[in-house]
Amino acid sequence: MAEKKPKKKRSFKTVLIFFFVGIIIAVFLLTFGYIGFEFNRLSYMNMSLANDWRSYLSYITGKIPFLNNFIKYKYLEIGDPLYVQNEIVSMRLQAIKEQSDEVSVKNSDLQKMMTDISAQASSLAIQKQELEKKNTELTQRESILADYETRVQKLASWFGEATPQQIAVALSRDEVGIDLLVDALYRLRSDSASDILTALSNVNPQKAAQIIAKLGEKQR
Repeated sequence: MAEKKPKKKRSFKTVLIFFFVGIIIAVFLLTFGYIGFEFNRLSYMNMSLANDWRSYLSYITGKIPFLNNFIKYKYLEIGDPLYVQNEIVSMRLQAIKEQSDEVSVKNSDLQKMMTDISAQASSLAIQKQELEKKNTELTQRESILADYETRVQKLASWFGEATPQQIAVALSRDEVGIDLLVDALYRLRSDSASDILTALSNVNPQKAAQIIAKLGEKQR
């Protein structure tokens, strides 16, 4: 029984040692955890102890005689970080709103320009249709005039080859228009045209008179 008591005392001391060591380790862990917590809070307020060593040197130097005449250290006043953050957010939101308004104005101007361009395009399309219509009409008129010119040339050529009596018989018919006869005779020499009109007056005096009147109007 006398040999077992020292073993109990040793075990008790061992437990106490582990207990105190555990307490010390827990204190260190809590201390370092709190320091980390403070570092996070300072970084949230845009401060960093790792980058503030110059401020600390200025603070220490300001305590040294003679040097404190050249260096003055003052604590930086820090406002409410939430208020500052809200102000920053408000400014950014205001800037975004201004940009959005500017984009809306530009979009409205763009829509107006597109409407004007669409209206101009419609007007140009109408003008194009009118020009195409006029061009078609002009082409048709040119075709009609070319055909009329061909007929006049053929008739004038026939006048030059046939005798006045033959021409007078052919011209006395109602199918031959006055204007066509006038244009064909106008291309002949005066004596040839006169012989044809004289022969026509013997066959159809009324038509000959109409042709002579038209020739008079054309020579004016």
